[in-house]
Amino acid sequence: MSECKNCNKDRLEATLYCGYCGQKTITERYTIKKSIREALAILTNFERGFLFTLKEMFVAPSRVIHDYLNGKTKQYYHPFKYLFILASLTVLVSLNTDLYDAQQGMMNDYIGLNPADQTDDRREFNEKVGMYTKKYLNLIYLLMIPFISVFTYRFFKKEGLNYAENIIANSFIFGQFAFIGIFTSLSYLIFPSILGWGYLLSTSIIIIYMTHVYHQLYKISYFKAFYKTTLSYVLGYVLMILLGVIIGMVGVIIYFITKKITGF
Repeated sequence: MSECKNCNKDRLEATLYCGYCGQKTITERYTIKKSIREALAILTNFERGFLFTLKEMFVAPSRVIHDYLNGKTKQYYHPFKYLFILASLTVLVSLNTDLYDAQQGMMNDYIGLNPADQTDDRREFNEKVGMYTKKYLNLIYLLMIPFISVFTYRFFKKEGLNYAENIIANSFIFGQFAFIGIFTSLSYLIFPSILGWGYLLSTSIIIIYMTHVYHQLYKISYFKAFYKTTLSYVLGYVLMILLGVIIGMVGVIIYFITKKITGF
């Protein structure tokens, strides 16, 4: 018997993990060799899990989702981490190439929004909103998943996946979409004339990819998969925007009331 270094309870020396707290048994001191070995193990696991998932989501996306939902998870990367990493990379590319600012400027011009015509308070508020939006832009990918999953669950309900399983499936799908988004963002730098079509291009890509995945996953026709996917994406996006507008309106009211009271 030996004492666990984490919870101080007795455990068998031959066990790899403590039966009480799960602490891994570590008997050797940290050395350069041990540190290199652990680093290589992390990189190998990343390659086998993340890169394998990335490849398979192009080659056989329905197999990835089917395997993961049926308990065969070891060889695949966790869907939420997969989405978060790829969404963060896409946002990083967009922000560091000034593509996000360019697209927002074009949108403001399209709807006739001129910052020079706004009051100082309104302009200051919009600048703060823009700053926070940039800071948490990668979370938009994550926030879309629950809303779109409401409708993929509703429209594909007969196919057998519950709401939580739809969230997992869509996390894999949107993770792959985020990866594709890295290259579409870079294409705007090469062909800046197509920047104005960016939102339409992005929407088309995700709908086409989702259609392909759900066609494979549920063994249904492309037409059926297409119209259900399109409805799910559009309605989910609209629902998220409506909720965002409501929260934004409440935020505006609180902001101006607080500013009026405090004088700042």
